[in-house]
Amino acid sequence: NELKKLSFNGEKIPTLNEVIDFVGKKANIIIELKEENLENDIVKIIEKNGFLDNAIIISFYHKLIKNIKNFNKKIKTGILLVGKPVDTIELAHEAQADYLFLHYAYVDKELVNKAHKNNLKVYVWNIDAIKDLEEMLKLNVDGTGSNKPDVIVNYAAQGEGAASWGKDNWRFYNTNCTALVKLVSNLDCHFVQIGSSEVYGSCSEPVD
Repeated sequence: NELKKLSFNGEKIPTLNEVIDFVGKKANIIIELKEENLENDIVKIIEKNGFLDNAIIISFYHKLIKNIKNFNKKIKTGILLVGKPVDTIELAHEAQADYLFLHYAYVDKELVNKAHKNNLKVYVWNIDAIKDLEEMLKLNVDGTGSNKPDVIVNYAAQGEGAASWGKDNWRFYNTNCTALVKLVSNLDCHFVQIGSSEVYGSCSEPVD
C-alpha cells in the first residue's frame, strides 16, 4: 500500500506482480534482493505466476541466495560481488548460485574462463562507456549491466555490438520500473532487472 502512494516523474511504481503481468513471457526478469527476509515472499510470487524459468534472483546477501535455492532449487540465482575474492567460484558454489554478477573492474579472462568451466555465467556491471563494453565483450562475458541504456542500445543498433559478440541477433534488456514501461514494448527484450537502475544484456539468443 505504501508503494502505491509513491511515484516518479508522474509514474506509479509497479509491484513485482504487476511487472510480471506486464512482461509476461516476452522477457525474463532479474530480481535483486536488497533486504533480508524477503526470500519466501519472492519465491511464492514466482511460483504463483509460473515464472520459474523466467526469473533470476540476485543479491549481495549471499545467504539469501542460498535460502532461495532451499525454497526452490529450480529458480535461477546469482551472487553480486565487488572486488576479487580468493575464490570467487567457491563463493558461488557455497550459495548454490548459477550466475556471477561482478563489477567489471575486477573481471579478467581467467575468471570468466574458470566460471564457464564450472557452469557459471558471468554478468558484469556497470558498463556506461563503449570502450569498457568492448573490453568486456572480448572477455566473452555472458551479459552486461549499464546505467546508460541509451548508450548501450544505440551501440547495439549500429550493429557493432552484434558483430563483437558474434551473433546476428542479441539483445540488451531493460532498466528500472519507470523505463520498463517505455522500453519493453520497443525493444526485443530478454532480461528485465527489477531492483535498481541497471540495464542488462546478453549474447544469448533472444526470447521469441
